[in-house]
Amino acid sequence: MKKTKMKIAAFVVAAAMATTMVPATLFASAAPDVSTTIVNMKTDGLVNPLGIDDTVPEFSWQMDSNVIGAKQESYHIVVKDKKGAVVWDSGIVKDSKSTFIKYAGDALDAKSTYTWTVTVTDENGKTYTSDPAIFETGLMSTSQDAWGGAEWIGADELTFDATSACYFDLGTTITIPEGNTKASLILGANDFRLNNEYFNIWRDGGENYFKYEIDITDPNAAKLNIYVVGMPAMLPVFDENGDPVMEDGWGGPTQKMEAQEVENNPSVPDITIDISKVINVENAHQPITISVDTASQESSKVTCTINGTVVDNGRQLNPLGAGGNYNSFPNVNSVGFAVPAGETATYSNFEIRNPGPYSTGMLFDATTGATYDIFKGLDGVTVNDDNTITVGKKDADVLAYADPSYGSAPMLRTEFNADKEIASARMYVTAAGIYEMYINGERMGDDWFNPGNTEYREEMA
Repeated sequence: MKKTKMKIAAFVVAAAMATTMVPATLFASAAPDVSTTIVNMKTDGLVNPLGIDDTVPEFSWQMDSNVIGAKQESYHIVVKDKKGAVVWDSGIVKDSKSTFIKYAGDALDAKSTYTWTVTVTDENGKTYTSDPAIFETGLMSTSQDAWGGAEWIGADELTFDATSACYFDLGTTITIPEGNTKASLILGANDFRLNNEYFNIWRDGGENYFKYEIDITDPNAAKLNIYVVGMPAMLPVFDENGDPVMEDGWGGPTQKMEAQEVENNPSVPDITIDISKVINVENAHQPITISVDTASQESSKVTCTINGTVVDNGRQLNPLGAGGNYNSFPNVNSVGFAVPAGETATYSNFEIRNPGPYSTGMLFDATTGATYDIFKGLDGVTVNDDNTITVGKKDADVLAYADPSYGSAPMLRTEFNADKEIASARMYVTAAGIYEMYINGERMGDDWFNPGNTEYREEMA
C-alpha cells in the first residue's frame, strides 16, 4: 500500500515538472527577433529635399526598435558628393541627440547633389547604419548672376485684380466749386462677398461700398465723414457725455472700439473726423488731395491722408478684426465718386498705386491699366479730354463706381527639342506671383502657392 502511494506521488511530481517546463519552452521559442533600423532621415526638416539654399543644413533621424529601452549612445554622419568623395565625416559623436545636427564639412557647391548616412550605436554597443538619403542644393546666392543669364518672361505691364487687393494705396484730387458742399471718394464697392446673401457673413446681400466724404458745408468746421455700407462697422465708443472711452492698448491708452451688430442707416456717417486744421475757409474750394491706403498698416486697417496730412491713422473698419486671421475689408474692388443732388465736383489724378515703401508702380490712372474708360457711361459722370472727371446731376444724388481690374494671370508656353537623351534636369523658378510649372502637360512638384510667403512687389524668393 505504501509502495503504491509512493508511485502515485512520484508520478504527480513528474507530471507537475513536465507541465511547468512546457510553457517555458514555448515562451523561449516565441521570443521576437531584435529589429532596429534608422528611419525618417531628413535634411532641414525635409525628406530628400531639392533646391535648399542653406550653407549649413541640419540633419535629423529616428531610431525605430522593437527593443524596450533601446537608445542611441552615439552617432556617426558621413556626407558624400555626387562622385562619392567625402565632404564631411563627423566621426563618432557620443550623444543621444538626433535632431538639429548641423553640417560642419566642406563648403557645399550650388546646384549639387549630396548623399548622407548615419551610423547609430545603441546601449549594447551594436551599430546600425541608415539607408543613404540625399539633399540637393539650389542656387546658393541672392545675386541675379547665379541664374546663369535667365531673364524675366511675361507681359511688360502690371496686372491688377482689384477684387483680391487688400493691400492698396489709392487717391485723387477733388475740387469742390463755390456753392457746393460735399464730394466723396468711393472704394471697396460691389464686393462679391457682400452682394450675395449666401456669401455674406451677415446674410444680408445688397449694395456695398466704403465712402470717404469731404464735407465743407461749414468751411470753418470741415469734416471727413466715413460711411461703411453693406456691412456693420467697427466704431469708437463714447460715454454719455460724448467723451471717448479709453482702454489700455499696445502703445498706451487707446479709444475703445466695438463692432456693430447691424449696419447703420447708409445715409448716416459711421465716423466723423474734424479736419478743420487741414481744410478751412481759405482753401475749401481749392483742389484737395485725398488718399486712402493700407500700405503702412496690417490688412483691414486704413489710413486717410488729406493735403499731405494724416487725418485718420490705421482705422479698423472691419468688424471681424484686422490682420491675416480675418476676412479683409475693404479690398479695392470697385472705385468711384459720390456727389449730392444739385451739386458738382471735379476729380483729377485718380490713381491706384502699387503700395509699399519701395514701390513706385502705377496700377491705374488716366493712361495705365483699365484707364478712365471704365468711368465713361456712368450716370452723372463725364470724363473730359484733359483727363479730369466731372461728377454731378441737378435732380439726383450721384453714386458711381467701376472695377479698375486689368489683365489676367498669364500662361506662358515654349517648346524645345533635346539634342541628346536627358540624364537629369532641374528647374529653378521664381515669379512675381503664384506660379505652377508643367512639362508635357504634367505638373512639376507638389507645392502650392510658390514662391512662398513673400511680398513679391518688393523682393523675390
